[in-house]
Amino acid sequence: MASDVLTLSKNRCAQCSTIDPCNPSSTKKSLSKSVWFDKYPEFPALKASAVKGCCDLCGLLRHALLHFYSDTEIAKAESDYDEATQNMWPKTTWNGDVKIFNGCYFTEEYPTGHDRSTIADTDGRFVEAIYCLDLTVWPYPPRAHHESLLRSSSAGKLQFEIYTQPYVGPADDSQDPKLVVTAGESPPYVILSHCWGKPAKSQVPRNARTLSGNLQDMQSAIPLSTLPQNFQDATATVRALGLRYLWIDALCIVQDSKRDWELEAARMGDYYGSAYITLVATSARSSIDGFLTRSPWPWPSVTLPYCIEEAPSEHPNICFRYQPELSKYTRTNAIDNSTWDSRGWTLQERVLSNRTLHFAQGRLFWECRNTKGSEENRRPREIDYYYPWIATEAATGQPLVYPDAAGFDHRYERWYRLVTIYSRRELSYEADILPALSGLAQTFRRGYTEQDEYVAGLWRADLLSGLLWMTMDSSSAIRPSEYRAPSWSWASVKGEVNWPSRSIPRHCRYDYTAKLLEAKTNTELGAPMGAVSGGTLQLLGKLQRLDQVAKPSEWGAFTRFRYDLVFGEEPIGNGAFDVDSEARADDVWILQTELQGPGDSYFPYHPNCLLLNRLDDEATRFSRIGYGALNEDYIAFFNDVELKELCLV
Repeated sequence: MASDVLTLSKNRCAQCSTIDPCNPSSTKKSLSKSVWFDKYPEFPALKASAVKGCCDLCGLLRHALLHFYSDTEIAKAESDYDEATQNMWPKTTWNGDVKIFNGCYFTEEYPTGHDRSTIADTDGRFVEAIYCLDLTVWPYPPRAHHESLLRSSSAGKLQFEIYTQPYVGPADDSQDPKLVVTAGESPPYVILSHCWGKPAKSQVPRNARTLSGNLQDMQSAIPLSTLPQNFQDATATVRALGLRYLWIDALCIVQDSKRDWELEAARMGDYYGSAYITLVATSARSSIDGFLTRSPWPWPSVTLPYCIEEAPSEHPNICFRYQPELSKYTRTNAIDNSTWDSRGWTLQERVLSNRTLHFAQGRLFWECRNTKGSEENRRPREIDYYYPWIATEAATGQPLVYPDAAGFDHRYERWYRLVTIYSRRELSYEADILPALSGLAQTFRRGYTEQDEYVAGLWRADLLSGLLWMTMDSSSAIRPSEYRAPSWSWASVKGEVNWPSRSIPRHCRYDYTAKLLEAKTNTELGAPMGAVSGGTLQLLGKLQRLDQVAKPSEWGAFTRFRYDLVFGEEPIGNGAFDVDSEARADDVWILQTELQGPGDSYFPYHPNCLLLNRLDDEATRFSRIGYGALNEDYIAFFNDVELKELCLV
């Protein structure tokens, strides 16, 4: 494309011709010479140009101004200024004159509107770099209308999003899809990530799932019209990509076979990691919504075709779209705040995919190991996930040195951060809490801890640290009635968790005072990182029964350590229960697990403990109910306590 020449092929007025992004002369200097004058409230000059002169861009600009100068938008703009500033505005009545000037294109390289000629090529590739056109409007708000106030504080900005639209040919719908059972190496395939949702039973298509009873029929043919809309849209997309195979969990796992589900769930990470590309129905809340049909854009746009001289048969477009609330359609709102990204299973689907195409509300987004891009015309950027260890270190297998000079093991800190993110998400079935993370656990183990053992969401080599998790909000956290994990695992609690002892400066010391003797979990055959039906820890440590624990801390309202730990009528530290319903005034024990701190005045050296509930008369079996930290004055609290062997369940 180095020698391709782009030219717009629609008529525009003389003013709008100067803001043509395909015109190499449309630099910041020439754009600044383009000035429109019009009259509020009807903007007749722009209306005449749009109707009589057939200038679509003038029509788009007028529509934008009608919204910009509406009573609601003006009131919002005025509320951004304090009373002192508003008192500076002229008291005379505004005559309705409006000036539009200082046009400016925005690019990733020059986000503040530098001269575009410094990056524009003669072949017009600048079109692929810009994502926004800004126009300055004066006066705004209208009460700031005096010529002496013609500056940024008395002017507003109109934003027009710019993107290109390549032509895509029709999909070939000449053959119905069918299930194909592969053996050994699979051909290149696409995988769909989506929310199942809870549509009404009458809305669920006949072939929404593969069951033991329809498996044979599904291998013969699946009429496309009998599939949920998400699956139909994914099929059309795969065909448009020129590929033939599509993996969808609801179809490729026999849904009423517990054994098949357990085996396939354990391989889910490999399926996403090996796919040619992952299609994400980001905008769809359920499988019947579909993701290819877009809702009408709420604001006007103008689409102008341009020609590529070396490929005259191609008909791409460049689109100017009025966008008064650009932030609503950012990657953060479109993906990170979507229903899809709030689901538990989708975290590993997003993290482990090599390439991902998001079909979000109003636009497409791209993610891969190296970059991210979007349908909006922004330059691709380097990926900045909160899980870079998977995209780089673990994926490349580069050796890492642990622990560091301070004795801190960054491998497990990465895992705890990932679990914190995962614990915020929702699951339709409580039993999925560990299976939905198993693909990430397998990848983490391959990259960092190949000789380590995975035990109910934690790692044996760092288990004494792993036990020191804490719920972020014990008032909303619950222990589900359906068994998910032993009490010492974060997976036993529904709610966000983190590891407070790993969130302080890395120069802290960690001296473990308890000893792990044995760790056992009961898992299904073939799924060692999946669901558990039981688990125990044998520990050797110093254990002490508290006299009182239900006394609210004076400073607990401002922290998650909401209770004083009382021994001999004196508060010796502060604690937090995993769930508030487990806050008992008696029979609470504390197990010293580690001594932590650099020993300075800001982070004094102090004991960290588990809060336990006794389950037998001999005080040998306990369940975890919380986390505690003793004050630095009680660092010797356990000195005279004998070591005791105990079992955590």
